[in-house]
Amino acid sequence: MAVITISRELSSLGTEISRQVANVLGYQYVDKDIVEAILQQYGLIEFDKLYQTAPGMWSRLDLMNIQMIQMLNKTMLAFARRSNAVVLGRGGFAVFKDFSDVLNVRVQAPFDVRVERTMKKILFKNKSEAEDYVREHDHVRQAFIQTYYSKNWDVASNFNLVIDTGIVPMENAVDWIVSAARELSKHPIRGKSTGDITVDSVLSRTIEEILQKTSLAA
Repeated sequence: MAVITISRELSSLGTEISRQVANVLGYQYVDKDIVEAILQQYGLIEFDKLYQTAPGMWSRLDLMNIQMIQMLNKTMLAFARRSNAVVLGRGGFAVFKDFSDVLNVRVQAPFDVRVERTMKKILFKNKSEAEDYVREHDHVRQAFIQTYYSKNWDVASNFNLVIDTGIVPMENAVDWIVSAARELSKHPIRGKSTGDITVDSVLSRTIEEILQKTSLAA
């Protein structure tokens, strides 16, 4: 069993790459929609707001925020224990940093490349507005990871594989991640592994129900 976490910058093609990797490997794809649907079952309906807003001075001490992060972590761990999975974003690399059977990947691209890609997706008045949008997005993501996981979002040493899609074509990026995951699955497990994770039975049932609903809606 293996798990892949993919952390990506805005407009780095990380989301598209993640989906393709999951399809090629036949892994469960775990994105924001699935995670938020599960958290909502526990009454945690403010997670998207928490994730999309730069944490304030007291955010780390807020009880509701703490509960959401704890539940987020439990959910990602539960998916890892359930089966092979590709976990997109949500601080996955920090949650799984000590697991020997997890591949932590970062997908990035030069700022100007990301601005250009963003402008093709979203209508901006000018390039400066698009640049501000990308900078703010980066700031929010970095602040979230730093506040709740005490990790730097953009430090290469936090990852097993870093891919620059400003240079590397998307199909090559998919191939590299797939090859790395297959190689990882061959290695003997040393130390902590996803097989050691204990999952609450209620959470397990909730995950299965959400996945079933997602499958039926597809």
